[in-house]
Amino acid sequence: MRLGRFIAPIAPQDVQPRIREACAEVATVEACDIALERGMPVVVTRFTGLSDAEAVSVGVHTRDSAANFCVVEHAAVTKRVRNRWLPIS
Repeated sequence: MRLGRFIAPIAPQDVQPRIREACAEVATVEACDIALERGMPVVVTRFTGLSDAEAVSVGVHTRDSAANFCVVEHAAVTKRVRNRWLPIS
């Protein structure tokens, strides 16, 4: 998820944990990381054990939760197939 400006009071260090918590409400989270890409914060959350439809639902829930405190510039759900990440939404 590529994030834009904050629209609610939140400390920058709280962004990644809040997104991880939102995802964990509906899925088992394996990992969650935040990085800067071209000056924009990007959060990647990896979760397991779901069908494609369920994964998209988790992605929508997580995106909508993040949208409560920041502008979500881009969000996508991908799945690992052998050694590649393929988009499913």
